[in-house]
Amino acid sequence: MLLKRATATKKTTTQADYDRNRESKTNMVNTFIKVNKTKHAESTCQLKRTS
Repeated sequence: MLLKRATATKKTTTQADYDRNRESKTNMVNTFIKVNKTKHAESTCQLKRTS
């Protein structure tokens, strides 16, 4: 219920807002992927070293 009321009173979002949100989301996703890739690389290196 609170969520619906908040969206109703919120000002209409402009295209700029959408673009800004998309940019920040893309940046977060890219950072997340980078972190996962480095973790994956480290784990494979450790596996090779131990075997």
